[in-house]
Amino acid sequence: MLSKWAEYKKEAMTLRRRGTSMTKIGRKWNIPKSTLSYWFKDIKLTDKQRLKLRQNINKAFDKARPKILAWHNKQKANNI
Repeated sequence: MLSKWAEYKKEAMTLRRRGTSMTKIGRKWNIPKSTLSYWFKDIKLTDKQRLKLRQNINKAFDKARPKILAWHNKQKANNI
């Protein structure tokens, strides 16, 4: 039995081989990460691709950190 996302598999595999993140691919078609992980299990990323993905994660954390800190401080203030 084919999954309901089977029609996207070929393009998803192509994107992953180019170094696109699983999160970005999953959001494009609303495909669960577990499905993507299974599809991509044999795809090996280059060191350069892995580095770029790591840098993107770090940028996202840097962007989120001030919002998280503001939320945390607000929660602390409300509990006092």
